[in-house]
Amino acid sequence: MDQGTRDEMLGRLAEAVGSVAVVHPTRVAIDGPPAAGKTTLADELAVVLREQGRDVIRATIDDFLFPGHSATRAASTRPKAATSTPTTTTP
Repeated sequence: MDQGTRDEMLGRLAEAVGSVAVVHPTRVAIDGPPAAGKTTLADELAVVLREQGRDVIRATIDDFLFPGHSATRAASTRPKAATSTPTTTTP
């Protein structure tokens, strides 16, 4: 299959999303290994869908790792970034 350009791929994805016929809002999930471009793809797809007049809500669960998934194992070997303001204690 010819992969085409990124814009063509985004157009095909948007067409696939648009072809879903359900009575509730369509939900799209993008999965992949760390640094694969999931967030970039989701952001770009959201732009295309909005340009087509679709309502889009972008949500992320970047901090969620399914137990046993390869991303969980990979994340456990990476150094953790500080996620909160350090607290100081007074003796």
